[in-house]
Amino acid sequence: MLQAAPQFSPFQLLEAGRRAEAEGHIDAAYQYYRQTVDQFAYSAEAAQAREGLARLNGGRQPNIWHLNGTPQANDGASRWNGAARKARRHKLPTPRNHYRVSSFLAGLVSLLGSLMVAAGLAAAPLHLALGRPEIGIGSGGVLTVAVALAALGLVTVAFGQAVRALFDQANATRELVAIERAKAGVD
Repeated sequence: MLQAAPQFSPFQLLEAGRRAEAEGHIDAAYQYYRQTVDQFAYSAEAAQAREGLARLNGGRQPNIWHLNGTPQANDGASRWNGAARKARRHKLPTPRNHYRVSSFLAGLVSLLGSLMVAAGLAAAPLHLALGRPEIGIGSGGVLTVAVALAALGLVTVAFGQAVRALFDQANATRELVAIERAKAGVD
């Protein structure tokens, strides 16, 4: 019967690395820390394992994260060079709302829809309170028009909010592309 290798938690791997480091088994500690970083990259234990790796490397932080997840061409001595890291840093672009006018217009559409809802909700009670039959619309007709106006207002509010969200998402996407382009050194 085949048995799979036991699966350890990130906490267990980190603790094993700490014990091995404390006992002077540097190679084993390095392997435990490295396995924690490789298997559980986004955990809190992985961040602590990276600190352990830096400690074992004499304060030199290895280049663990690569641009777009691809390894760099030269993994030699320049990997430990802090100047190479500083050279890759680029000034990130300032955030800017490219769709300010469109977002404002979408907000106006939502405001118009809110006013339509308010008018629709106020029309029927106002008609009943004033009791003005000379308007020419019967009580049932006013109620129908009021409900239709309120429903149309709700649809208008939803449309305005959806359009505004669309422009906000497009602006966020443009900002992310600009950040990635600055990181890659394009432009």
